Amino acid sequence: SSAASDVYKRQEVFAAALEESRRNIDATRQSLDYAACEAAVERIGKARSIYIGGFGASAWLAGLLQHGLDSSCSDVRLLSGVSGVTHAARTLMHAGPQDVFIGVTFPRYLTDTIALAQIARGQGCAVLALTDRPGSALAPLADVALYCQTETSYRPNCETSVLALIEALTSAVALRAPGAVQSAGRILQAVRPWLHGGNGPRTNGTNCLLYT
Repeated sequence: SSAASDVYKRQEVFAAALEESRRNIDATRQSLDYAACEAAVERIGKARSIYIGGFGASAWLAGLLQHGLDSSCSDVRLLSGVSGVTHAARTLMHAGPQDVFIGVTFPRYLTDTIALAQIARGQGCAVLALTDRPGSALAPLADVALYCQTETSYRPNCETSVLALIEALTSAVALRAPGAVQSAGRILQAVRPWLHGGNGPRTNGTNCLLYT
């Protein structure tokens, strides 16, 4: 019947989309430049302030990147917000050689992120790119670039693989950060009043506190 056929097609889309995500994550892992990964971790770990720029769909990924870095780094600023890109540009005027700008952009590349990367470079700020390939509009502006496979048949980009790369990056930064466990513990204590049934910190078996 037509209804049964529609159900089958939807099931196929579920399976195909999940398979695309798996392939993109595998391709990203296999093509990683680990020297670039180490350089990114070092620059983030040593930065006085970290400015993160991402717009459109990448704004959500930029927010998750800020969330992941926040427990390991003392000053992480998300530039995408209700005040718009002009306020982000003004904020970057406080950046300097001690700081890092992280741009997150994928096809179709938004000029907002590119413009902020140019401003950051003009301020002497190191530029880290999270993007899809060396031919990206952001790549020529970057001191360090991490590339992520994002091909998909269903959306402009596969965000799953980008999020996986973000989680890998923030995990590596946390491992490098001195006192990361203590910092995570302080954050957990701060948010404890809003945690349902939280009777104590959870760990993942590696002395790393887990929180959301």
